[in-house]
Amino acid sequence: MLNFLRLNRPRVDANDGELHTNNPPFGNREHGNAVFLTGTTDVIPITDSGAIWDGFESITVSTSVVRLSIDEVTDHDMATIDVESQAVRFRVDGVADPSATVGRTAAATDIIKLTDPSELANFRAIRRDGTDATIRVTYGHRRTQ
Repeated sequence: MLNFLRLNRPRVDANDGELHTNNPPFGNREHGNAVFLTGTTDVIPITDSGAIWDGFESITVSTSVVRLSIDEVTDHDMATIDVESQAVRFRVDGVADPSATVGRTAAATDIIKLTDPSELANFRAIRRDGTDATIRVTYGHRRTQ
């Protein structure tokens, strides 16, 4: 949760005198929500991650190896995977499937980032311990300019 401190009345600071709150700038009519450096009128563009995130699925990871949905893999070139509830083992090399004892470990609450289409296509996971896990996968693709 993001918290903001808002002073309702001026307070006195021992070093500087009175402190006043200024309303935060949210843009203006000419430039909309642009951001300005102090002392300049140049607009600083606000950019995002360069990705469009438009796919999602939940996958139960059990004793059999699972992979990402072929439809999602075909349509996207990156993914963020949230591991929930239990640890999993995974591989993205395409050489072999993971097992309960072989592969990279991702604990509950870990996030796996796949940034290449081959990683999505080769991703395989299996539960590490005796309880099924859930992974939540958000799919995206790079924004083309």
